[in-house]
Amino acid sequence: MRKQQSLIILVAMLPIFMTLASAITAQSSETWFGTWRLNLAKSSYNPRTVLRSQVLNIEPSAQGGFTVIIDSVTSRGERTRSESYVRFDDHDYPVTGAEPVIMRRYRRVDDRAFEFVSKTDGKVTTSSKVVISGDGRTQTVTTTGRNPRGIAVNNVAVYDKQ
Repeated sequence: MRKQQSLIILVAMLPIFMTLASAITAQSSETWFGTWRLNLAKSSYNPRTVLRSQVLNIEPSAQGGFTVIIDSVTSRGERTRSESYVRFDDHDYPVTGAEPVIMRRYRRVDDRAFEFVSKTDGKVTTSSKVVISGDGRTQTVTTTGRNPRGIAVNNVAVYDKQ
């Protein structure tokens, strides 16, 4: 009799456990969602950046991953926009609006970090790691490698959540 009661209680509680698990999963994947503004004073670039400003908008996608929309203003006042689709499935995805054409492959590290490689003409040019701070207010993107022109890249870009 007690076993039946325990089973009935467990079955009755299952929807609550499923809801909690779903909320925890959604909460952890949302750490990088939102609008992020580049903090040039805290960032370092090699080669030196030609950016005046940059804003990342990271949003969930209907396809199950998320999109990253990057709006930049160069030191000459030129505006650029690129967009990439992110999914942690070991496939390459194009960065639209980028010149030259860039493909990226993403890998999730944990609830606060993921990595990606950028490729041009099928060859890896740079590797990047994105880490969200414990308080969720800072995103740091560390990039190393060589850009498509062959120039060494060693960047640490710091973004503040808006």
